[in-house]
Amino acid sequence: YLAARRPILCLGPTDSDVAGILAETGAGTTAAYADEVAIRSALEHLYRQFREKQLANAVSSSIDNYSIDTLTGKVAGYLEEITGNGKAEKG
Repeated sequence: YLAARRPILCLGPTDSDVAGILAETGAGTTAAYADEVAIRSALEHLYRQFREKQLANAVSSSIDNYSIDTLTGKVAGYLEEITGNGKAEKG
């Protein structure tokens, strides 16, 4: 969803990792499952932006921190650390 750079409405815990990522990247908003007022408000806000042709694409460069290339690179780095910086041991 982040890669689409379209507004995201997350329904879930407002203190979750997803909520943090959306806040960090500016890619969307989070409303608690049972918070009907917050959900309605978020939907109305998004619809108003859409109607006024002001629904912006997320342009935050921090979204790139969550790209498949970046995340794969991080995992590869962790694996290299665990295995001795990628150097094969000869036994």
